[in-house]
Amino acid sequence: MLLVYARLGWAWPFYIFSLMALLCGVLLYIAHVRYPMIDSERFHSENASIVTSLQSLFAIWKGYFQRSDMVMWNIILVLYFPFIGAAWLYLKPVMLDLGLSIDNIAWIASCSGVFAALSGFFYSLCIAGLSPYRALFIFSVVNVIALLGMCFAVSLEWSDWRLICAVFIVAIALGLSSGVLFGLIMIHSRPHFSASDYGLQTSLFSLSRILVPISAGIILDLVGYVGMFSWLVAGALVVCGLSFYWMFKKEKS
Repeated sequence: MLLVYARLGWAWPFYIFSLMALLCGVLLYIAHVRYPMIDSERFHSENASIVTSLQSLFAIWKGYFQRSDMVMWNIILVLYFPFIGAAWLYLKPVMLDLGLSIDNIAWIASCSGVFAALSGFFYSLCIAGLSPYRALFIFSVVNVIALLGMCFAVSLEWSDWRLICAVFIVAIALGLSSGVLFGLIMIHSRPHFSASDYGLQTSLFSLSRILVPISAGIILDLVGYVGMFSWLVAGALVVCGLSFYWMFKKEKS
């Protein structure tokens, strides 16, 4: 879409988005016609034992937080991703301010997105031989390295292959972190309340993803890119320590 914008202006990306949304609606309608939903009355009658055993929403949430070790897990859940996520959000303004053209930024962003997807796929291949708690710590170290790389890039005003390498490392860290975090979210979801627990955890995850980039933007306005990335590095180091403690505790038990 950045390439489309650079060639044709602001209007055309939104024309394409609208067309894609319309196409999705058509495909959903076709899927609904070909694969109609199960009759709701029959569904509820077949699952009456589960439906009648459900507690109130407050009781379900209370049960989620009352389990052992959930305080530490939720602290990690809230803090783990938003620092590397904020760096990803500000990559394009960084590259623009360092003098890269919109076309080059578009290509770099697209390739880095592929790197993020491939890194998440790589983690799925080695998940059987790597404890998720150990992966959580290892990837937190990768996050620190990625943020340090961007801090050096903006402080030394790199605008060549070194900046591209730093961006790709951030993308790899993003893919690895999101993969292990969502895997652990599923692990910490109770079987009978999986939808509620998953929704609650992803809501906590999303809330911190909103608040930290806003804070990073305020810091960026006050002290510039170096100060912002230094703050993100400090936050990632705290997460690294928490992840090490969590890994040590889990593997010891």
